[in-house]
Amino acid sequence: MVDIKKPAWDNFMTSFDFESNETNFKYNFKVMTKRFGQCYIEWCKAMWKANGGVQTEEEFCNMNGGIPMGFFMSKVKDA
Repeated sequence: MVDIKKPAWDNFMTSFDFESNETNFKYNFKVMTKRFGQCYIEWCKAMWKANGGVQTEEEFCNMNGGIPMGFFMSKVKDA
């Protein structure tokens, strides 16, 4: 398990787009990984596990900042 400090988590929480029905985040994958790094990746891992087959891999990636499929397969799905 990754130890994420509260300030990093609080900063990550500012990235959510609560108004959108198309995306969970205000920023694309490149910005999310650069600005929110481990928080974003750990959140995606947990949400993929909780997804339980509701969304396809493609839908999940698009909804969560446009995650590239190769990154999703190696860092999110199989992590």
